[in-house]
Amino acid sequence: MTKTNRWIGVCALCATFASGCLHRVDREEDGGTQPPPTSSPTPTPQPGPATAPPSSGKGSVGASALKPNVMLLVDRSGSMAEPSDCGEATCPSKWTELLGLGPYLSEAKSLARLGLAMFPSPEDHGCSVRSAVRVPLSDALDVDAQILAAAKAVKPGGSTPVADALDAVGRNGGLDDPDRKNILLVLTDGKPNCACSGNDPVCERGTAVAAVQRLRAAGVDVDIIGFGSSARDAHDTLTAMARAAGDEAYYQADTLEDLIGTLYKVGIENAPCRFHLDGSPEPEALIVWKDGVAVPACSSSDCAKGYTYDPDSGIVELRGESCAALRDGKAHDVWFDTKTP
Repeated sequence: MTKTNRWIGVCALCATFASGCLHRVDREEDGGTQPPPTSSPTPTPQPGPATAPPSSGKGSVGASALKPNVMLLVDRSGSMAEPSDCGEATCPSKWTELLGLGPYLSEAKSLARLGLAMFPSPEDHGCSVRSAVRVPLSDALDVDAQILAAAKAVKPGGSTPVADALDAVGRNGGLDDPDRKNILLVLTDGKPNCACSGNDPVCERGTAVAAVQRLRAAGVDVDIIGFGSSARDAHDTLTAMARAAGDEAYYQADTLEDLIGTLYKVGIENAPCRFHLDGSPEPEALIVWKDGVAVPACSSSDCAKGYTYDPDSGIVELRGESCAALRDGKAHDVWFDTKTP
């Protein structure tokens, strides 16, 4: 999200392309993950003219939203060359369908720093993941084009080394920024293999779950997406991975439309709640506005509604209900001001 004068427009990804049926497996059709809309926080009384938002709708303190890091970890195993579930007599491959993500990426790049990793490595096929990251995390204007070009430059082939790929991205994926939310979206169309002798499914599941747990312990949010009906054969493993990531279930996307809808939903759920201020106003002077209403400062680290502010880093974070309100799929205005003497 770009900085606009001294005002931030927090607009969650609108589901322009989300015409498919998106859901987490074993959840109600509404997904069950969207935070319920909440009312605006009660205004905190402020002295002088700052008791009402500026008439211009723009505060006196410049700020920019801290966009999350979002790495796409994509399965390019041989089964991705199989026909997709397009509902026609002849369907393109799942890999070809995946290349239709351009419209999503062109919008997502304004709200997140994007990157791409693949497994197995295109150079080796088989079980290798020595070069998992193909496009490093970036907020470059052409990062969407970079991701599509990297995907178009390879073809499906090889096995499904999920655990090794998760560990490789954990080591070299750049998902260790302490000031941003770090998110890994894992897209796969089937069961993992390569980690265990004889591809023992129980062993493979345990190895993949352990890799997810390591990422979660490192502060990475992992979302598991099963792509194509073939992913349903890996239901138990994908569910176990999702639960290791702290979710009740994984996302199932049978078609490209489902996939785009799922990605938009994940984007909405991770709309930025952290902002970097220009300058370092004194904490007692700072006022945070959301949709024209003053947000209260948190009184403790366990904050159910309000904001925290670190003047050393210049970072403001909306917490609890205040953050959830930014993730209801609607447009919101957040800006920052200082009290007048």
